[in-house]
Amino acid sequence: MPNATKSAIPDNSFLSRVFSHDEAKKREGFLSELLKRYSIVVPLILVEEVVIGLARPKNPARAHVARIVAEFLACHSASWIEDDVEIVFQELVLRRPICHFPPLPKELMEKIGELSPNAPDLVAWVESLGKRKHDTVFKKRDFQNGLVPEGSESCFECPAAFMKESIYPFFQVTMRDASAKREMLEAYFGIFFRRRHPDQADKIDSAFESYGLDTLERFPFTTAWLIVHFTYMRAPLVKVGAERQRRSLPCLIGRGKAQINNDSDEKYVIAAMMCDRILTCDEGMRNVVEAVRASGFWLGQVVYFQPREELTGQISKLV
Repeated sequence: MPNATKSAIPDNSFLSRVFSHDEAKKREGFLSELLKRYSIVVPLILVEEVVIGLARPKNPARAHVARIVAEFLACHSASWIEDDVEIVFQELVLRRPICHFPPLPKELMEKIGELSPNAPDLVAWVESLGKRKHDTVFKKRDFQNGLVPEGSESCFECPAAFMKESIYPFFQVTMRDASAKREMLEAYFGIFFRRRHPDQADKIDSAFESYGLDTLERFPFTTAWLIVHFTYMRAPLVKVGAERQRRSLPCLIGRGKAQINNDSDEKYVIAAMMCDRILTCDEGMRNVVEAVRASGFWLGQVVYFQPREELTGQISKLV
């Protein structure tokens, strides 16, 4: 019988699919197999998405599923991990090797546990978050259309080629240019680090200065964060397949409004880079993870469940 030696990140699409199964007996059987095989790791984005589902459900059925998922996560609160940017801070600035994910602080867990789905502040936060997501995706669309008009996407022979010929060279060029590297680190991390840790300004400056191509191995989580972020930035602008078929090929992940959840998906994938498996029903997430994996950057596996197929018939995918 398999033992739970493999760590796994389940995303909200996967857990919602599991808990929406009509037959409780089959659902419990699937969960039993899941927990036999994996040690579940719960990223903060998963908790956030479930809270959003409770505060602003699309329909009564979705609200019911969100409540069951919330109960499941509460039972696994010992597996809740710190926010991804905070983990970068601990590794890059505080120089703490990330051998194991740091847990989410107890006070934050308690605060989340005390939330009421109908609380006006929570509902207002969820509504503002939705507006920000739409604003962000429209800005991305306009930027991407200016950079690479639709129909002019680059075409790569395979996902690994996309990573090796586009993502890694771009990362290396940025890291070799001291000014570009500093601008990148300030944009992605500095704003958050300085706001959350105002007394660590000197250490933050020193960390940004010392992080370079010759020190990447000392900061694997930080490097994984950047690689995944760059992949999500460029994936909507590329196609994979034969050049002669480029016009009919889909982009690696969708452009325009199809990117509405990419920022959230990115956080799952970043956490998964330190785990053995990621479990999802999201095709775009699968495509990104498979590209990263095909390039040799990550040695884990993405376990993709077809959303419209019978759940129990896919147990064999739990490898």
